[in-house]
Amino acid sequence: MDSLEKYSNDLQKLVMNQYGELIRACTDEYSASGMRQIRKSVDFLIEQSLPEQVQLGRHIILLALKRAEMMVRELGMDALGISAVLIIDVVEQNDVSYDQIKAKLGERTGQIIKELLKISDLDTT
Repeated sequence: MDSLEKYSNDLQKLVMNQYGELIRACTDEYSASGMRQIRKSVDFLIEQSLPEQVQLGRHIILLALKRAEMMVRELGMDALGISAVLIIDVVEQNDVSYDQIKAKLGERTGQIIKELLKISDLDTT
């Protein structure tokens, strides 16, 4: 989480607190490899986010961490799903490439993101 240094001290504290909540939710749910995947996704989220990137009145990192925690606690989503939940907004908003995702998080996470983006592009009117 070295990339947190680009953010204000207040935001760093909020991110670390929310990250702690996510880890507590995940600890009994996932294997060591699942936990590594989630950690890599959080690192990727932090690296790809911008300090001023706010959505719905909260920083995009905080929203992603809270959403992921809810998905673990309420839906029991698997680690790959949580990995995708963590990064989907930053991928969509910051034009992160499939190759970047694949290189950092693996082909399966990249495929999940690719499919989620296709769904979000559907015209549902």
